[in-house]
Amino acid sequence: MKSKSRLILIAGLTSIFLGIAYLYGLIMGFQFLGSEAGSEQEVVQYWGKLSLGLGLTMLVTISIRKKMREQVNDGMLILLLILLFIVQLPPIALWLLFFILGSWSGITGLILHSLLLLIIVRIVTLGQAREKGTEWGGPNPIS
Repeated sequence: MKSKSRLILIAGLTSIFLGIAYLYGLIMGFQFLGSEAGSEQEVVQYWGKLSLGLGLTMLVTISIRKKMREQVNDGMLILLLILLFIVQLPPIALWLLFFILGSWSGITGLILHSLLLLIIVRIVTLGQAREKGTEWGGPNPIS
């Protein structure tokens, strides 16, 4: 399995993990909201379902890659990665805000969403480096 395919698989699994964590209230807590705790449930549930759906769709898309035209599969994966990146921005901004305001419970959400963003960025940069001729993007010293 190529490194890009592995990273896409990891991104999909991370998205699924985050979705499940939000849907079932695992790992990340919202106790720092005080008396407003519970008011976030509808948004958190929606985000969890969205993350779970994007992750599952990404895993299905990468698993049927050999049965599809490569260009169509690439287009679907690119669209899914873009959507997954955009979907990470609101939670990472909110967890960062809560962390800055002094809630240590925000660090878990911040780390997990940042990890997913870094994986997506690495997938994109890995593709650009390969287009330039080497894995690192510089001139190929071997040829």
